[in-house]
Amino acid sequence: METALAVHHILILILIHTLGLMAVAVFFYGRVQHWIRHRLLRRTVTGIVFGIATVIVMLQPIDLGAGFQADARGAFVGIASVFAGWPGALAVMVITAVARMIIGGNGALTGALVIIVTGISAVSVGALAPPGRRLDRLRWLLIGAACVVPTTLALMIFTAASLPTTMFVTALTALTALVFSKMLETEQRRGRRERALAQHAATDPLTDLPNRRSFEDYTRQLEAAKVRDVILLLLDIDHFKQINDRYGHDVGDTTLRAIGAAIRSCMRPTDFAARVGGEEFAVVIRTTSPADGRRIAERFREELRIPIAAFSGPRSSGGAPSGGGSSGGGSSGGAGPGAPLARAAPTAGSAVGDQRTTVSIGGFDLVGQPYDHRLAYRGADEALYRSKHYGRDRVTVTRGAATPLMSVG
Repeated sequence: METALAVHHILILILIHTLGLMAVAVFFYGRVQHWIRHRLLRRTVTGIVFGIATVIVMLQPIDLGAGFQADARGAFVGIASVFAGWPGALAVMVITAVARMIIGGNGALTGALVIIVTGISAVSVGALAPPGRRLDRLRWLLIGAACVVPTTLALMIFTAASLPTTMFVTALTALTALVFSKMLETEQRRGRRERALAQHAATDPLTDLPNRRSFEDYTRQLEAAKVRDVILLLLDIDHFKQINDRYGHDVGDTTLRAIGAAIRSCMRPTDFAARVGGEEFAVVIRTTSPADGRRIAERFREELRIPIAAFSGPRSSGGAPSGGGSSGGGSSGGAGPGAPLARAAPTAGSAVGDQRTTVSIGGFDLVGQPYDHRLAYRGADEALYRSKHYGRDRVTVTRGAATPLMSVG
């Protein structure tokens, strides 16, 4: 009787230990979701975290004698495989199987095989409902079976475990899988919401470009890392206030969206662009060639000549602004409503076709030097002033002592 009570007491302690470790694993899973943005890396690290947790579970097993042991590893391996996908499943299977072989005993090889079968079965079933989607009851049942069945069959075939022990291990694995999956699903949804909020906070909603906050974070990272060979460009839409005053803020918003799309189309994979003000944008160019940087700046100037065709005609003078959405209400150039817009050959299919935006661009060249954001921004802003002062629709790039390198238009 005392022996039975002792065994019962040990089993209860194992259950409490497993549930506590599960809570810790969920906590670290949440941190990984928050800290790591890259999907493949995030899943791999998730698998490593769960692999370590599974090894800890295996260090306090139910001793079945003759070198065989049982625990809730099946739940950890199976559920981790579902939530971490194939990269995480591979990581958790390798870590756990190797650890089981190191622990040793007559059942080491059997245990390692059970781990691999459990992981492959669970991730295969989980592939029917990729991470990020709520799994329906049937799929949860199948995933639960993938976690439980390999361990239960191994206990029945390869060990002399008693029926109560086998039932306890099966129940422990099933309970762990159920509770673990629900906790992880809740944490996954929370992490997804946090990433969405972070993305929203870092993105300008009108142009879908990064906002000023993202730009400052990015340039601080460049400066801290002492990155060399950078050219900073500041782009300002000429006479933007005139567009808002003459055609309304809805057309102003449309213009900003078109400018944002054109900037994205001009960018190379190594470039970074952001909307930093009402009608002002910044582009960080990584290049070892000042000539290439200046050619890229000129390409931006040419590509940002956007037809203003999304209106039915000028507003009546003195009317209240139509709409209220344009975030770029004023012109950096200080031009009044009567300042001219660029004119071009009519564009087929457009409402007006002969009105186009132009941009003035100022750049500061730090090629061959570590990036200094204060110096670069001040230099680019002064170069932008030169472009606007000498007629707009032009590019001016300076370097070092702020000597003009190029002024075209």
